[in-house]
Amino acid sequence: MGTFSYKYLENSKYSVGIERIPDETGPFLIASKEKAICDRLAMINDVNSKEMAVCLQDELRLDMDELPGLDTGLIREIERVYKKKSVTAFYKWMMKN
Repeated sequence: MGTFSYKYLENSKYSVGIERIPDETGPFLIASKEKAICDRLAMINDVNSKEMAVCLQDELRLDMDELPGLDTGLIREIERVYKKKSVTAFYKWMMKN
């Protein structure tokens, strides 16, 4: 199992991309796949759209076959709120691929 850490996120950035999941013990909130990727990319400042595939596959170790199923509309919404170069680069990369 990996190491997990939590970083502060402004309220305006927190709410976009959060899903409410019902459960028999009570509902809980969880980040969508799109938000989880954007959250991680927001912590990486030097990745651009040309380097995105390498970053996603080698650094984030994502299954590249899963990416076409992501909601680009939600990624765009997150990108507009986050205003981070790496998240913008991810959105642009997703639109080209």
